[in-house]
Amino acid sequence: MQKLFIGVDVSKNDLDVAYYHNGQSFFIGKYPNNQTGFDNITKDLESKKQKTNSASIFIVMEPTGGYEQHFAYFAFQNKWEVSLPNPGQFRNWVKGTGKRAKTDKQDAMMLAKYSC
Repeated sequence: MQKLFIGVDVSKNDLDVAYYHNGQSFFIGKYPNNQTGFDNITKDLESKKQKTNSASIFIVMEPTGGYEQHFAYFAFQNKWEVSLPNPGQFRNWVKGTGKRAKTDKQDAMMLAKYSC
């Protein structure tokens, strides 16, 4: 069994969520950065976990001025692995892949890929 690799792009109001599976990133959706959003993310991630036959969930999100803290704590409470990579290293890695456009959706998908 494998891990389900999740990328979360964090902003003050929203969380853009994607996952990486079989060499490809998939966008899951945009959720409010609050308890209701966290609960909906949980439902969707558990569904993806079952569909991909994954044993655990691994979340990667870029630190964003503290806006990531509530979701990181929530993820930790759910026994998901959580990683907050250095933003500069992540940006350099993205540049190295040749990606130039920057949207929240694309960042979530790249974070999911970066998590592998």
